[in-house]
Amino acid sequence: MTQKDILILFLVLSAIWTAIWFKVILSIPNIQPEEEVTKNANTLRRRLAFPMIAALVILLTAVFYWSPYPIFREHTIGKPEVTVNVNSFQWGWILDADTLPVHKVVEFNVTSRDVNHGFAIYNSEGRLVAQTQAMPGYVNKLIFKFDEPGEYTIRCLEYCGVSHHVMLATFTVD
Repeated sequence: MTQKDILILFLVLSAIWTAIWFKVILSIPNIQPEEEVTKNANTLRRRLAFPMIAALVILLTAVFYWSPYPIFREHTIGKPEVTVNVNSFQWGWILDADTLPVHKVVEFNVTSRDVNHGFAIYNSEGRLVAQTQAMPGYVNKLIFKFDEPGEYTIRCLEYCGVSHHVMLATFTVD
């Protein structure tokens, strides 16, 4: 199931949910004693609460498929086959590999020597394909599979000082 399929499913379920509510609202007679209105509202809430909670749980579970967190990424794209250590500093990146294999799962272990940096990978067309934070004293794991060969650029997405704009690195995917 793709993200587009999930979105379509969500929109269809939302439309059905809205239609049910409109039907319920329009079917309630206009003049009722207050006690009866309260009783009907409470009954309606009890009947609709479980389906709503179930739908939210199902959608939340489906969204985990695209979650960027390592434990979920390993289940969706597989265990990392290549590990790249990334160290950031004001104003540069140090990668222990400058060439990565195409169609292999890569784990980037990203950290920082000084301040927070935003580790962002852009493809040759300038499109952001993956990102995580580089933080001092902590290693963030970014798991990604490159499906297209080419030159990729790393940029900092977190303002880190006066020369933030020159904080670039590149690597090749073959």
